[in-house]
Amino acid sequence: MNKKRKYAYAAMTSAALAIAVIIILNLIAVVVADKISLSLDFTKGGILDFDPKTHEVISELDMDVRIISLIPQGDVNREMVQLDEILKKYDTLSDRITYERADAQKNPALLTSYKVNGEPLTDGYNIIFETDRMNTVVSVNDMIIMYKDNTNDAILSGALKAEHYFTSALLKVTKGSDINAYVTTGHGEKFDSEDFKADILPATGYMFHDWQIMSDPVPDNADIVVIAGPKTDYSADEINKLAEFMSDGGSLQVFLDPTTPALEGLFGFLTEWGIEVGNGLVGDDDTSHYAKYRTTLIPDIEQNDMTETISYDNTRAIFPVARPVTAKNKNDITAYTVASTSESGYVKNDIYSVYDVFEALDTKQASDIAVMVTRPSYDGKPPKLFVSGSVAFLEVRSNTNFYTGLMASMTDQPYSIYIQPKNIVQARVAISQSTIYVYSFIVIILIPVIILACGFVIWIKRRHL
Repeated sequence: MNKKRKYAYAAMTSAALAIAVIIILNLIAVVVADKISLSLDFTKGGILDFDPKTHEVISELDMDVRIISLIPQGDVNREMVQLDEILKKYDTLSDRITYERADAQKNPALLTSYKVNGEPLTDGYNIIFETDRMNTVVSVNDMIIMYKDNTNDAILSGALKAEHYFTSALLKVTKGSDINAYVTTGHGEKFDSEDFKADILPATGYMFHDWQIMSDPVPDNADIVVIAGPKTDYSADEINKLAEFMSDGGSLQVFLDPTTPALEGLFGFLTEWGIEVGNGLVGDDDTSHYAKYRTTLIPDIEQNDMTETISYDNTRAIFPVARPVTAKNKNDITAYTVASTSESGYVKNDIYSVYDVFEALDTKQASDIAVMVTRPSYDGKPPKLFVSGSVAFLEVRSNTNFYTGLMASMTDQPYSIYIQPKNIVQARVAISQSTIYVYSFIVIILIPVIILACGFVIWIKRRHL
């Protein structure tokens, strides 16, 4: 065999091997892509960097979950693409999860197959999580946090709550059931059920309802009742309804503030449970115990048997504009402090003072601003009563994790979860002009020259064979 034929066979063999290697690598890539996300995440919040809570939920799945995105496939807006990438990652992390996209525009029957509050879906901007036992619908609109661009007044998307909603949906369809929380109305309460559903505790496994306590009986399916910032007192009949609810093992939360008037009926009921509501506005001189204003408190969360059941990742809870509340052991009632000021705390006598600092008529004292009591039950679940001296606590977004843990503790619901929203603004890479010159030289000149030189050397060698 002459040298030319020998090199021809070698070249053919090398080409065949190269093609075979490429085919094998493509097959491997297809298999790997099903279980490993190959997408690059350039968002500031790292939307594909899942929270440990999500990994824990996924690893503990004990049934198959189907995720169906009804988002129109023709919608390639940034947020829709990012939601698709996030859902793909859920699929890759578990053999228990399957994800698919369905076109509701071509198959409108999909919209009538799933319902929210008894009503069929009206558009495709929804994502379905379902198992053989139940399904739940996650709306795209609920997951996108908008902000106003001050430069041109444009409304832009800045963050996604997708991971929170998606992981909560996984919990709901596999392990959880909705806990019924009733929010009292009719006494000038600051918040009602719509506030809780939309802003305070959205997608956390709780079904919020209004309770017109003046006219409606105690709801049979109530797990917890919330009184959020009342302005008028409760009648003896209404107090009896609360007592009846508690006697059946129900849990009650009461949120007050310094402007709450002396509600003789409600405060008397709390006194029977060992809780005294103080007067004044609580402040703290310790710089680590307030945020900006001395009356925007960052209290100590007390370590006791009750608070250790509140899972909140040690995030710092904020209690703005609080009045003092105290709880004492009484008969068979056990009292716990939940949140308190430092020893540098004080109580302002004039709650409308323009100064947040300690003044002559104020009282120097450490104060409790959130307490909980419970009593044993011999025929069911022990009732729990939580009282906060700050109703504004509910408005602080960073408190969501803590409040979710508190709700879970009071309702014995282990399936509540909260995950911080992710910033979806794409990060910009700053490159200096000199760096641009260097990269341009390497890509435009150096690499082509090296390739040409290698080719020239090979050509010269072959000419002399």
